[in-house]
Amino acid sequence: MALATLGETNRSMNYFVDVEKTQAAGTHISNAQVDNYLKVEFDVAAENTLIDTLTKSAEEQAEEICNICINTKDVTLRITDAIREELSYLSFNLPYRGTISSLVVKTVDEGTETTLASTQYYVQGRNTLIIKDLNTVAGSWIITYTVAPSNLPIGLDAGIFKLIGDYYVNRTNDSIVPISRISESTRAILSPFEDTKAWL
Repeated sequence: MALATLGETNRSMNYFVDVEKTQAAGTHISNAQVDNYLKVEFDVAAENTLIDTLTKSAEEQAEEICNICINTKDVTLRITDAIREELSYLSFNLPYRGTISSLVVKTVDEGTETTLASTQYYVQGRNTLIIKDLNTVAGSWIITYTVAPSNLPIGLDAGIFKLIGDYYVNRTNDSIVPISRISESTRAILSPFEDTKAWL
């Protein structure tokens, strides 16, 4: 859970946010594509379990870096301890840009959850959630939705392949390569697809 700051449009607002998401059932990039990229020619079947794990890790990291949905997932967003300063509405970007469906917004007041009517909020653009009549609802929310990929840029795949390559080269390390150790060339490929605004 992290402290986020909402700025500009809605003045100043601090709150704690926690994001949960389901794991992807499959991968955007297939094992065969990765085998070809890595030029795996020996005991491919034995490598596929490792490659599948690295591919899932790379796609997940690319999602976090770029705030974009690569694989369909369910997301639960918990916002707590919001401090409002005469705000009439709340506006922020939902995690993982994509096609949003099954959106439900609930307020939480002293442990009691209340589902907001769909007329009290709407999504603007690809992933900006607007909650109206903010002064009439509690300072904590639970927001759930399903997000699916939408018009993924072709160049994003190149960044994912590079991430997989970074992982594969460093596969004997104790842990998966953290963001701080991604190669500069990988960062350069992914940078055009990063979200230009913080998602909260």
